[in-house]
Amino acid sequence: MTALTRLLATLCRSSQSQPMEHDVAQIAEAVRVPLYARLTEWLSADRSRAMLLKFACLFADGDGARRALNRLRFSRLEINLAHALAQNRNALSRLPERIADLDAHRFFRDAGGTGADIVLFSLAWQLSKPAEERARSLPKAFWLWETYFLRHAAVIAPAPLVDGQEITERFELSGAQIGAALRHLIEAQVSGQVTTRAQ
Repeated sequence: MTALTRLLATLCRSSQSQPMEHDVAQIAEAVRVPLYARLTEWLSADRSRAMLLKFACLFADGDGARRALNRLRFSRLEINLAHALAQNRNALSRLPERIADLDAHRFFRDAGGTGADIVLFSLAWQLSKPAEERARSLPKAFWLWETYFLRHAAVIAPAPLVDGQEITERFELSGAQIGAALRHLIEAQVSGQVTTRAQ
């Protein structure tokens, strides 16, 4: 875990000159253990998630990563992760300066389980950019990690106040309409527009 600890400490030091809404050092300490656990997770018999992040650095785009790792007979899980990473290397720069809970929810939902990895990969990519771009990316990365690891149930994957069965019965919806209604309901919960079943 020492390499990750050093990385987070370096990121904290480089962000100290920037006005931060959140205490980066506290966030870094809070996410260090779950982030390390995620990176050391084995995706196949001999390759960890951290190793896949390194492999993804070799590719200019997601399709190139998919083709190359397919030829090397990597697992489907590994190929999909490398594709998502290479495809989203600029993810942090595409996010707004101040990330609201709804922005974080949509980011992780659309990332389909690779969001925390994309944040780290995109941050590493941003560290090669000019200081101004790096300074904008650091707070975004720490905020997203804090949201993912510490507020997951409230922001990333909240339980809907009303389930699909009740939506079907009350509003006479079916098929894709139910999924869309649940998606809108969860977004309204995350943004604080809906807090009770009665609403």
